[in-house]
Amino acid sequence: MLATALAMISRVLLGLERASMAVAGVCFVAIVLITATDVAMRYALNAPLIWAYTLIADYLMVAIFFLAIAATQRQGQNIGVDMVVRRLPERLRAGLALLCLVLMALFMALMGSAGWDVFMDAWSNGDELAGTIPWPRWPALLLVPVGAVLLLLRILVDLAANLIAVLTGDMSIAPHRRPRVHTGFSHEE
Repeated sequence: MLATALAMISRVLLGLERASMAVAGVCFVAIVLITATDVAMRYALNAPLIWAYTLIADYLMVAIFFLAIAATQRQGQNIGVDMVVRRLPERLRAGLALLCLVLMALFMALMGSAGWDVFMDAWSNGDELAGTIPWPRWPALLLVPVGAVLLLLRILVDLAANLIAVLTGDMSIAPHRRPRVHTGFSHEE
């Protein structure tokens, strides 16, 4: 019953992660198009887009990172050192994963809280980026708590699944057993 509820919550979270990845994908395409246009304008017409660097560096790159981080966790693509860990007994591995997830959850909760405070400060003060165009700071700053909360939710779902696995011995639901998504860049293939 607990595993069923967890699976349902995970499906809802999966929808949020897919939506955030779609937005991150749109941001990536925007970066490519803006960069190509800027290069063409710079070298063909000697008239670069003065706003391109700020938009890309301070908004779009931030969006790509923070909106993709929860899906990256779900797919097992965050950095991990499993050379030693994968040789440990299954239940011990789940216990260590549980400990790591608790620490990650605490860190993401702090990051989300601090990010929200910085966002609210920028929002209420009307902070702007220094530069030719006075871009508001708050949209980029809002991405930090949004991404942190999405990752925190994924971590909490993984944490609950690992806790159930450790307590029941049913390792089939343990997130550390999910197959890692291979990108084709690994030398292990």
